[in-house]
Amino acid sequence: MSQGLHASDKSNSKWLELQAQLARLPSRLPASAQSLAPQQIADQIRQLSNYYIHSPSAVSPWHEPWARHALFSYYHPLNLTRVWAAAERGRHLGFLNDLHHLYDLGSGSGAAAQALSLQQSWTSLELRDVSSAILEFALQVAELPSHTRHTTARLETRPQNLDDPRRSLAVLAHVLTENTEIPSWVFELEALMILEPSTRDDARRLQARRETLMAQGFHIWAPCPHAKPCPLLRDERDWCHDAIEYPAPPWWLDLEAHLPMKNQRLTFSYLLARKTPPPAPSSRPLLRVVGDVLAEKGKSRTLTCSDGDRAFLSWFPNRRQSPEPTCRRGDLLEWPSAPTNFEKRGQDERQEWRIGDADFPILSQLPDRNDSNR
Repeated sequence: MSQGLHASDKSNSKWLELQAQLARLPSRLPASAQSLAPQQIADQIRQLSNYYIHSPSAVSPWHEPWARHALFSYYHPLNLTRVWAAAERGRHLGFLNDLHHLYDLGSGSGAAAQALSLQQSWTSLELRDVSSAILEFALQVAELPSHTRHTTARLETRPQNLDDPRRSLAVLAHVLTENTEIPSWVFELEALMILEPSTRDDARRLQARRETLMAQGFHIWAPCPHAKPCPLLRDERDWCHDAIEYPAPPWWLDLEAHLPMKNQRLTFSYLLARKTPPPAPSSRPLLRVVGDVLAEKGKSRTLTCSDGDRAFLSWFPNRRQSPEPTCRRGDLLEWPSAPTNFEKRGQDERQEWRIGDADFPILSQLPDRNDSNR
């Protein structure tokens, strides 16, 4: 598939800087952590994982050095990459334009603030968390602007002096799984970014929040290419999530060799919302790819969401005269200007468009490992 105007704007410099920050992370840890062998850090990661498995509702043990080491050596770089990917989807649409103030709510290690600071500069930036221990550690380890401030407070506690709400963004990354409600004061802000795990339950719960946000005057910018009810909520087998290849630095590979979990591909679900409407699309419909490309007995197909409907795009690789589509999960596509030999098959949940040799312009695509050397 050819790349449209926004797709050609994939920012290699931002992708390379993300990789540079991932590579520098171990050098920012305290000396006590830098002296540990990969096996020792892996043991601490397993200890933290087991802590949450056996005590899922317990307070995070951020006062313990081993827990902070595990957080910043493992979970921080993964979440940094996920938030960067969601922000990159938004950047393709201009989502961050005219936003100057950032609130990272339930900030933990500050991964979300660090990722968004890679995308653009912020006039003010505040980390908010209930743990003063993790806030202080985040300011030491995460690569954040020098003017970053931090507040020990619960999510629902409204800041005494909100920076210009019309120019403010609140990000909640992996927070609503633990807290069922979005803080009411957040609805005063111009923009909201939410990331959750990519499990079926978490992703479907997040998509169900679209109605709440729209009732509060927000417009959904991404991933949804429309404002109609989510078609993936009609069938419990469906859920919407995105993915990015993880650009693992060398130190990570040494660490991962001692862990049972492998992270070549990171998945996440997200919503980007603003009070300002998104740019008006062209006369041609937009489609969001919400599935991987599947090979089925000589045919390839992928699930898309468009204008309140879900439908598969399918093609026969051996029959195409033009190059095979290169879309991936999460990409934003534009309907062809002059579709030829399209064939609509099925209806409702089985609806499928056989696209022949059609070319769908890609308006948003995340970089992959190959982009590192381009």
